[in-house]
Amino acid sequence: METQAVDARSAASCSDGTSSALHDVASESQLGQNGRLLVQAGGGRYIALIAHRGDVHAIDATCYHMGGPLLNAEIEDCGPFGPCVVCPWHRYQISLRSGDSLYQNMSGTVCSKGLKQRVHEVVRRDGKILVRIAHSDKI
Repeated sequence: METQAVDARSAASCSDGTSSALHDVASESQLGQNGRLLVQAGGGRYIALIAHRGDVHAIDATCYHMGGPLLNAEIEDCGPFGPCVVCPWHRYQISLRSGDSLYQNMSGTVCSKGLKQRVHEVVRRDGKILVRIAHSDKI
């Protein structure tokens, strides 16, 4: 598994809990055939880049629950929450779009538990993957 280090020490913080800076973390070609790459940014935080159906998502690489590895997690469709990763350790479903931790209620509706995994904004520009690091309001 390849890890790309990114120096994000100079990033200023915004009121919404994200860094104001976009960090060049990888090129699109580095995602490879499986569409996944582990990068390090934001003061040493490990982030999983996951390409799925034409979009690239950035999510903290370890599950908020007990640290399960999300880089190689299965991806499922979670209705209105979009694609989600399924933690390989305890099968927690986490939305790649919002970071919501999900469950299915008794009537089969997908709902948020209210807990959130930290997800990061991704911008694709000129073959590069840029990430704005989220710092707060999520686990």
